[in-house]
Amino acid sequence: MAAVTIDGKALSASHQVHSIQITLNADDESLATVTINESSQATDSIHFPDSIQPHSDIEIALGYDTAATVFSGTLIALEARVASGLGTVVVLNAVNDADYPEANEVSVCFEYGESLLDFNGVTHFEGSSTEQSAFPCEVELTVQGQAHLLPGQKVALKNCSAWFDGNYQILAIRHTMENGNWLSQLVVCR
Repeated sequence: MAAVTIDGKALSASHQVHSIQITLNADDESLATVTINESSQATDSIHFPDSIQPHSDIEIALGYDTAATVFSGTLIALEARVASGLGTVVVLNAVNDADYPEANEVSVCFEYGESLLDFNGVTHFEGSSTEQSAFPCEVELTVQGQAHLLPGQKVALKNCSAWFDGNYQILAIRHTMENGNWLSQLVVCR
């Protein structure tokens, strides 16, 4: 489901990925945090992946059947947390300042009661329009992990009422993978 490489090398088997959080933004830097359980049995020192160097290139691929690269960036910080009896947790923080092109075509339709897991929408009544689908809206939604979604792409919402059905542009995406569960949380607007 997840593959993390540092300067083109996969993490060793003694470093198990515990969780990944990636936030891709249309108008701001994108960030990734990878938490690794250091599983060696050594108790006399903390062991970090040998491949970690300042400004290393980090690539994260996510997927169910085949993995797709979701994040490529540069290591900007390293954290270590050690708890007696629990071992070492290593946290890698990376940043990427990519530009995402705006799409004209809808890439996917999310439907209430089917593919939408969570939905939180706000319709703004500013403006003179009287048609419900013409009012500006911002929606936060959660779906099962989807690697192909990027800021700037268009998605559609269906069965969310006349106030929220329609086409939206993705402003930000947060991919969260923990304990084998991968969710994509999107902020979309029209």
